[in-house]
Amino acid sequence: MTGQQRVLRFAFFGFALLFVASLPFYPYPWGWVIKTIPALSLALLASISVPGLTGKLLSVALLFSAAGDAALGLNDLYGGDYFVLGLGLFLVAQLVYVITFARGFQAQRSRLPLAGLLIAYSLALALILRPGLGDLMLPVFVYIIVITAMGVLGVLRATKSTSLAVGAVAFMLSDSVIAINKFLMPIPGHRFLTIVTYFFAQYMIAQAFVQEH
Repeated sequence: MTGQQRVLRFAFFGFALLFVASLPFYPYPWGWVIKTIPALSLALLASISVPGLTGKLLSVALLFSAAGDAALGLNDLYGGDYFVLGLGLFLVAQLVYVITFARGFQAQRSRLPLAGLLIAYSLALALILRPGLGDLMLPVFVYIIVITAMGVLGVLRATKSTSLAVGAVAFMLSDSVIAINKFLMPIPGHRFLTIVTYFFAQYMIAQAFVQEH
């Protein structure tokens, strides 16, 4: 591990822990800035650690994730259309993850049952959320389709470790908490559950590709 990699990992964990520790006071001014730094740190880590187009794509996905973090953070502060903007930015991030995971894809067939469970879970979630979606039904359904594709590819992709599969599933769980809390019913401690699973997911996905190189 190089010095740059150590600094970027330290930045990720430091600001992730800082944001989690500050959740009792959230939302607060500039909290959205702190929230973006973990994903930005991972984007830089991917750019220097994963060669070629794969590293560039991974960095782009993480940069769009950071932008999505900022939009959702601003939504927590000011409301308005920032939620839709955040949804759109994370949709792009998920699409780039799908492209990244599909590059050089080789399936680990033993995980096919898990992939099937993810698809069934997403279908059930869409049906449960449907009555409360209103005008957001189409964008939310499109997002569910894309993040499910990300999850299935992440689970099935043959890698040196289970980091990618774990990260993909954690990402789906994190976004499920957001969706259920916003469109179905309040979840106690939803911010803590969402952000911890989200930071964990992004780190595991980045770590999976860094390990391969």
